[in-house]
Amino acid sequence: MNVDYGFMTSKPVLCDEALAARADELSNIEVSCAITLPPVPEVVKRPDVFAYHDLHFSKISRILQKNYGLCHYTPIMYHMAGEWFRQGISDKQHVYIDRYALCGYFNFSLTNSESMANIEAVDTVIVEVNPNLPVSMGGQEYGVHISTVDYIVEMPEDQEVFVPPEIEPSEVDKKIAKNVTEFLYDGCCIQLGIGGMPNAMGKMIAESDLKDLGGHTEMLSDAYVDMIESGKMTGSKKSIDKYRVPFTFSLGSQRLYAL
Repeated sequence: MNVDYGFMTSKPVLCDEALAARADELSNIEVSCAITLPPVPEVVKRPDVFAYHDLHFSKISRILQKNYGLCHYTPIMYHMAGEWFRQGISDKQHVYIDRYALCGYFNFSLTNSESMANIEAVDTVIVEVNPNLPVSMGGQEYGVHISTVDYIVEMPEDQEVFVPPEIEPSEVDKKIAKNVTEFLYDGCCIQLGIGGMPNAMGKMIAESDLKDLGGHTEMLSDAYVDMIESGKMTGSKKSIDKYRVPFTFSLGSQRLYAL
């Protein structure tokens, strides 16, 4: 069978442990995810039973692959992931497991991403409900109705949401950020990723004289908290999604998750 673990912070924990515990009675199981974050999946410890695939290698994925040969890279254009699943190109027609916040529907929280497309493509949908995941409202496909779900796993109240260590910008990061910010002007629409340099840019923009900036990004990082809370990023000049900062997944501090 093929089992999909979803993206990033939505990777299941309890279901992964339960699946790994059944290793002696299973064989030839394909497990997929994207951007593996802690904790390290239990299934990778039994490569004789589980083949673990990552659509977008994280640091953990690279370590697993380089040092132990326990992770396989599946190349994909990320923006095509939804179409990839809906058209059946992935050939994944079995089980989808993901972690959600509960708000009437099961909310996709920090990783809207390809969640709905994947759910539409599989035979069985399992959700792990994490009470500590923030609820993220959006324009479309930001939650799944309980009628679509086959099994529900409730996580303990103290189940933590992964927070990466803070990356301090280097002097090179700061210089690059300073050079880039000189090209910005009022009303610009900004996309930033994660790391020391984007965080340095966010802080510089927050302290600048710029105004009415817009945000439109794949990843929502801590840099956006600085720009939004400072009042520099209002989205008032955007031509689409006015006054909003659309994103498809988020990774950062608790401050970001509480935004």
